[in-house]
Amino acid sequence: MHAVFHMERPSPRARYLIGHLLGGMMGRELVEETDRQRFDAHQGPRLYYGEGGPADAFVLTPSPTLDTGLPPLDPQVDPLGAAFHLLTLAHETGLPEDEHGRPDHEQLQGWTLAAMERPVVDEWALALDDAWSRQDHRLPPRRRSYTQVVTLDLDNGFKYLGRPWWRTLGSAARDVLQGRLRELGERGAVLMGRAKDPYLIDELFEQVTSRYADRTVVNLLVAERGRHDHAVPLAFPPMAERARALSHRHAIGLHPSYASSEVSGATAREKSRLEAVIGSSVKVSRQHFLRFKVPGTFVELEGLGIREEHSLGFSRRTGFRCGTCTPFPWYDRKNERRTELECWPFQVMDSALAYGMRLGPVAAIEEALRLAGAVRQVGGTFVSVWHERFISGHGHEAGWEVVLPRVAEGAAP
Repeated sequence: MHAVFHMERPSPRARYLIGHLLGGMMGRELVEETDRQRFDAHQGPRLYYGEGGPADAFVLTPSPTLDTGLPPLDPQVDPLGAAFHLLTLAHETGLPEDEHGRPDHEQLQGWTLAAMERPVVDEWALALDDAWSRQDHRLPPRRRSYTQVVTLDLDNGFKYLGRPWWRTLGSAARDVLQGRLRELGERGAVLMGRAKDPYLIDELFEQVTSRYADRTVVNLLVAERGRHDHAVPLAFPPMAERARALSHRHAIGLHPSYASSEVSGATAREKSRLEAVIGSSVKVSRQHFLRFKVPGTFVELEGLGIREEHSLGFSRRTGFRCGTCTPFPWYDRKNERRTELECWPFQVMDSALAYGMRLGPVAAIEEALRLAGAVRQVGGTFVSVWHERFISGHGHEAGWEVVLPRVAEGAAP
């Protein structure tokens, strides 16, 4: 028996929130009934969004701030307005930017800052759902369970292989001048085929994730080389072969270049380049350096056929950037519409643990598992982000090779 809802004063924002928080987020069908008489005659569970309403319906008081766009003063009084504020990144509007043009989350204040520590949107939705189920025992049980998704961004591809000869010579010269003889020897062994490139970590990634993850995503950076784009090009045959092999075992995503949110057509060109190599369409994406524009980047991605976006997380800390650990449809505030793009927020990224929070491997494992525990409590989706240099434990990342295996095992469903 499906549940229905009716809005006294229909609103696209309220329709979006009710449908997501008490429908999709709970894994059940929740249908809007616009006709009041048919709503009153419905024999199953009913939700009424408005003042008053039928005595036997679950009544949801309209949000006082939802349609104004203003932040709610008290999210406990106005959870719908607060949820919309977080899910649409309205709390980031007007924040100062860091050196990469991203919102400086250290400047967040008040309840929005506190909301980053817990999946508050999930908590609010579960509380509303519990209240509805206590009032109406006909409400179908929610279908929601904890899952783990492990994602990998290939920012380099290889450490030594696939580089132009002049870069290889320059790097070898620096090794000599700086006394890095061990790295010089390693570089030579890899280039002559006597040793494996340190960043070729696909086998280890597969071994770990096949045991503990519900799903894996590998995002490939395929941009032309630039100051912040260092990946080995797909024109290098071993890199193309590697991309095709990865596509047989994992969901493949695009890692749009550093400037893709500012350069018209860049994402489209990079997407076409990746699809031509792997021989299939790409539906997943995460922005390099987590650089994007709201709503421009998301509107462009939707138009290019991307259906999953994975950029919603912090670059320098852990936590819940949108206050949730459940994938959700992106709402375009500018055009007041629910889009076809689904956002998959992540809670932990290796570089944020190491560089932003300055944690060592042991403390990083503890912090990641703390976040996984918070996600597990609300039956959400724990998403972590990894890079080949940390999985390899090579060079400056020595010791980090144990972190992914330990986190993935500890966060396993």
